[in-house]
Amino acid sequence: MMGSIAYSAPSGVLRPSSRPRRGWGRVGAATGLVLFVAMLAAAPALAQTRAVEAGVIYQAGSDVASPLTGIAFTVPDGFAAQWDPEGGVLGFQSESVIGGVWGWSEATVEAAAGEGESRLGVMGVQLSPRSDVTMGTEALTGTFDAMLDDGRRALLSAEIRLGPQGQVVAAAALAESAEAADAFVDAIVADLAWSPPGAAEWRPQLQGTVLRWNGGGSDMSSGVTTATGASDSQATLALCSAGYSYAESSESYVSIDGVSASSSSSDEHTGEWYLVADLTGAATLYLLASDGRFFEWGVEEASEGLIVDGYLYRPSGGC
Repeated sequence: MMGSIAYSAPSGVLRPSSRPRRGWGRVGAATGLVLFVAMLAAAPALAQTRAVEAGVIYQAGSDVASPLTGIAFTVPDGFAAQWDPEGGVLGFQSESVIGGVWGWSEATVEAAAGEGESRLGVMGVQLSPRSDVTMGTEALTGTFDAMLDDGRRALLSAEIRLGPQGQVVAAAALAESAEAADAFVDAIVADLAWSPPGAAEWRPQLQGTVLRWNGGGSDMSSGVTTATGASDSQATLALCSAGYSYAESSESYVSIDGVSASSSSSDEHTGEWYLVADLTGAATLYLLASDGRFFEWGVEEASEGLIVDGYLYRPSGGC
């Protein structure tokens, strides 16, 4: 992918655009705690040293590695952890603290801060920074007053670190005391180990590729009325060295008892693109359009091309 290139972008670079992302449970809510404890008790898979993956319980002392982000750390004493795919986070819990660790193969500290705040907001956690919050280009540290969606208050400790190859890790913890929350975050950060992100190879492999998606169909029904309809949609995504371009168009036609109507729509945008891995290696394509819009699309490999945002795109030339 992008290796050590640290792009300059607003705090929402990693923030979901149109579809909200549910987080790793209602942090601090009684229901979330019960469900998390139940998952830990019922799950059969236990880990001592392995890569981050869903369905695995990471016990205290387990070494957790994410080769595609180049991030590794150890589960602190007194904690167990499990990956939550909905929140894209490795969630931790002890008797008195709920924590989370996020990681990306490339980002900025500012972008990660915006993403964390956004995800916590979706989970119903509203933050008010205290005077000891500091942020620079390589790190953020701070303690926040947190208001939970059930009306309770807690303290949240957070730290974000920029790795030597451009990867970013964020650790956060909710607890009744700042000391307990700080202890979890300090333990994660103190044990961080960095390596070159494996996802750095993704961008060179895709750069210069033009992808195309086509969809459409027709339908006819008869009875009291006779109706026919047809639609045609297509999209082109060019991932070039200097940036990306995207264009989509759709047309639809319907006729009911001889009365017809048609409609069409289109959209185009260009800008910068980034292909980023999370701790499990799942890929997300981030498009920062020059008109200020932002798009976040999941990417998966397929035998015929790439599945981008749920649609199968096939190779169609180069740029």
